[in-house]
Amino acid sequence: MSGLGKRRAADVERIQAMAAASKGQLALTGTGRDNDSLQFTLRLPTAGSADYPRTVQAETRFEVNLPPRYPFDAPTAKMRGTPILHPNVFESGVICVGSRWQPSEGLDIYVRRLAQLLCFDPMLVNLRSIAHAHAGNWYDRARRKHPEAFPTASITWPLPGEKVLRTCPGCQARLRLPAGRQGVVSCPRCQHEFELQT
Repeated sequence: MSGLGKRRAADVERIQAMAAASKGQLALTGTGRDNDSLQFTLRLPTAGSADYPRTVQAETRFEVNLPPRYPFDAPTAKMRGTPILHPNVFESGVICVGSRWQPSEGLDIYVRRLAQLLCFDPMLVNLRSIAHAHAGNWYDRARRKHPEAFPTASITWPLPGEKVLRTCPGCQARLRLPAGRQGVVSCPRCQHEFELQT
C-alpha cells in the first residue's frame, strides 16, 4: 500500500472511531473503491426546507470525495439525496466549507466541521460567502425570528485522542482526561476518587 493509501486508511479508522463516539449521530455508511469517497448519514436536526423550525429534517446524507493526490489536494463534499436549505450549500448540493485545507489536518476534523456547518454552527456559517442566495436570505430572517432554533444541534462528540480539562472536587487541580469517557477518576495530586463523564 502506498503512503497516500495508508493515510486514507488511517483517516477512515479515525472517522470510524469518531462515528462510534457520536453514539449514532454520525454514521459512515459507505466507502468508494480505495476509500476515494466516503458516505455519511448525520442523524441530527437540520433545515430541509424554509419550513424549518416548524418542520425538522431528522436525517441528512452527505459524502466526502478524496482526489487522487489527497491529502495534498483538498477533499470536497456534497449532499447525497437529502435536501438542505443552507447558505453555504450550493443548489447543486456542493458544500462550501470555506476554510483552507491543510494536508496535516485529519479527515475526521474535516468531517466533524462539515457536520457542525450543516447544523448551522454560528462559528462556521459564512454569510459573507453565500453559496445559495435564497438560503442566505431565509437563514438571516429565520435566525432573527427563531434565535433558539439555531444552531439546529450541537456537536459534542469528541475526536479520537481529544482531551478535556476537568477540576478535582477535592483539591481543585485541573486534570487532563480523555474525552468521551465515563467512570471513576483518582486525582494524582490528592488521591480523591470521584465519578465523572467527559
